Amino acid sequence: MIESLKQKLMSQRSGSNEDRYLLAGLGNPGRAYRKNRHNIGFMMVDKLAEANNIKLSRRQKKALTGTGRISGKPVILAQPQTYMNRSGESIIGLASFYKLSLKNVLIIYDEIDLDFVINDQHILQRQLVEAR
Repeated sequence: MIESLKQKLMSQRSGSNEDRYLLAGLGNPGRAYRKNRHNIGFMMVDKLAEANNIKLSRRQKKALTGTGRISGKPVILAQPQTYMNRSGESIIGLASFYKLSLKNVLIIYDEIDLDFVINDQHILQRQLVEAR
């Protein structure tokens, strides 16, 4: 999965704010949830951070974040600290703050449910537009 993400980032052209990506890994904060399958998003962001020398040390918009580069592209890695069912608040806040297009927001989570993803993208897109 990390290699396919790197290939996607490498295939994009450089030169504008459109090149920045928000990679948000979903999970639940706290030791009790650390090894839970619902924290696969957190685990993936941890691996991406480690592999690309990005420190997740800043608290921003209800998330633990770090900025850096993956395959030469600027990225914001995020682990929302709002628990799974409220993680959209954090992601919307970050996407709006960085003025990111919805196509530059990648969400990593443990469920495969295409209807949910499509519905969430519509809701996220509408809330991003309303936030601007």
